[in-house]
Amino acid sequence: MKVRFHLLNGKNFMKWQIIDDNDNKSYLDPQKVTLTLYDCYLHNNPNIANKIYSGKTRKDVCSWIDCKKIEVEPASLQIGKPISYNPKIKPYWFDSNDNNIDGYRFDVLTTNGNKVIEPASIAV
Repeated sequence: MKVRFHLLNGKNFMKWQIIDDNDNKSYLDPQKVTLTLYDCYLHNNPNIANKIYSGKTRKDVCSWIDCKKIEVEPASLQIGKPISYNPKIKPYWFDSNDNNIDGYRFDVLTTNGNKVIEPASIAV
């Protein structure tokens, strides 16, 4: 499955887009749901991202998260380390320390509104 933030103008603007293994698309309002993503891989197309970063093109799909499983729950506050992607700022996925994390794998990622979070582990 693929998850990305949909930025094309229209009724699904600024919603999470989920593409399942059969290429079916669904759109979820980030203010209404929290997504928990399992077995994740951060994809980036650096050719397109670098064009956006340098101002040569406006918006083209250049990043998404591949994951094996998604759980959808009512929106709730998620705490953890932010994972960011905005090719106008940096042409790659980056963590809270500004490290390039293109191609990184995560066991679990979650969303908090339109943000992606590496959840904080809770000691039991």
